[in-house]
Amino acid sequence: MCGRCGQPYCTDCLIHTPAGQRCHQCAGVSRHAAGQATWTAVWQTVAIAAAASAGALILSGWWFILLLAAIAGFAGATRWAPLVNRHTRNRSLAIMALSFFGGTVLGPLIFALGLMLVQGTFAPGTALAFALGNPLLLLFTALAAGIAWWRLR
Repeated sequence: MCGRCGQPYCTDCLIHTPAGQRCHQCAGVSRHAAGQATWTAVWQTVAIAAAASAGALILSGWWFILLLAAIAGFAGATRWAPLVNRHTRNRSLAIMALSFFGGTVLGPLIFALGLMLVQGTFAPGTALAFALGNPLLLLFTALAAGIAWWRLR
């Protein structure tokens, strides 16, 4: 039951507040806000992975790849932590891992396209092959997603 109005609710609908458990109406949270928060987390995770994977390509050393993967995994997990509970854990972790993969492909793709534009040789197919065919980026994705999973388990 809601600690303010006394309305019964299910455990999926309760909101933890500093004053106790509240229903959505008393907590002032709409159900739509939770869906928006998930999409915001997806895009922020894609941006984190894209920036870190592009940085790993620019620096291109094993230590930098390990360091940036750890930073990206921890930052992504920190962003997802408020959204994960026992009911949404598996779905949230799968969406987070796909977000890391998307960002890891997107970052090097933008980097390669920018480099080709600067050099004057624009070939989108080559840039996509570069982004998908680099084994270091697959290692980066696995490490970042693994660290994020470890942080959220």
